[in-house]
Amino acid sequence: MSKLREIKSRIGGIREIEGITNAMKLVAVVRLKKIEKRTLEGRSYTEKLRDLLLTVQGEKHRANKKRPEGATGLIVITSQSGLCGSFNSRITQRSEHFLKSHSCQLIVIGKKGIHYFKRKGYAVVKEYGQPKREELNEISQQISRDALSFYSENKWREVYLIYYKLKPGLLDAIILVKLLPLEDDLEQRDATKKKFLFEPAAEEIIGDLLPECISAQIRQALLESRCAEELERIKAMEYAADNADKLVEELTQQFNRARQTAITREIYG
Repeated sequence: MSKLREIKSRIGGIREIEGITNAMKLVAVVRLKKIEKRTLEGRSYTEKLRDLLLTVQGEKHRANKKRPEGATGLIVITSQSGLCGSFNSRITQRSEHFLKSHSCQLIVIGKKGIHYFKRKGYAVVKEYGQPKREELNEISQQISRDALSFYSENKWREVYLIYYKLKPGLLDAIILVKLLPLEDDLEQRDATKKKFLFEPAAEEIIGDLLPECISAQIRQALLESRCAEELERIKAMEYAADNADKLVEELTQQFNRARQTAITREIYG
């Protein structure tokens, strides 16, 4: 009888855990719905803002491409909490692959990434927790100011951003984008585009647009990453629930066999 009670207790414990994982899945679904629309809408704004900056800047960015001074800056976006499958391990592995070929200093967003890169001994010069919804603009602007400050002071000769990008039906889409210096394939740009007259001067417009462009790209990356994180969490919770069902089925079979054995012993005592 003690074995029957033990198996029954294990089944009850697994069912409780399954209930928790299902609840976490529902929470992740609600969070995803809240930010998915905003994420998809933000892509167009970010892309058009960058295109506008490149149009204003024209050929000038070519002269700024070679900057031998300074390290490479890498901004890495990870999650604040766990229970999201291999989300963080994939982004840290991809980051380390980049770090092997570059002398980097890091700006890390998300507690999981901060702990990981510090434990590994990498140069983390700035760290941020994952911003709440109301903090998104403020944190994006602050990270943009940090990156631009390191870049303008020649501490960084280039700046990269690595994050997960939300793709319908897909999660494993880690993006590495170069933020600074701005680069564009001018040969593929429409040579027939009209030239613009600027008021004030183009240099002043670039000075205003560049921080906003970098901030917008970081803000969009934070949104994309959060959506991907919640998708991975949903997937992880579904996987945990499936495993719980299989384990309960196996334990139920053990319970039935043990009960049958106990009844047989009692009959033939």
